[in-house]
Amino acid sequence: MARTLRTLAIAAATSLGLVLYLILWFHWPVTLSLGVAALLGMLVVVTSTSLGEDSAAADAAWQAAAPDLLDQPGPALAPSPSAGVAEGDEAADVDSGVDAMAAAAASGAAASGAAASGASSGGGSFK
Repeated sequence: MARTLRTLAIAAATSLGLVLYLILWFHWPVTLSLGVAALLGMLVVVTSTSLGEDSAAADAAWQAAAPDLLDQPGPALAPSPSAGVAEGDEAADVDSGVDAMAAAAASGAAASGAAASGASSGGGSFK
């Protein structure tokens, strides 16, 4: 309770200081000064509450009080099949696409290795 009152007092003092500064120094209208000061006061309150104590104790307290609300690890949900495509066909397409990419990567690595060995031995010709 004391922390809340201290936060509100700091926000009120900051807002009042800004209102007086804007009215007396910049000659702003009172309503505009109050609006800007209210916004600053809200920012002070939000910032002050976000800098509170560590929430580990609060987390432990509610987890002990309501263990049924904890996230339980479960099976991952399978993605829904596309419209008009059977589930087995989609899985086959994905597997064949992965296999094709792996084969292309392997042949590309072999080709680059052969080109490198041919270039280093001087036996290769480039056009």
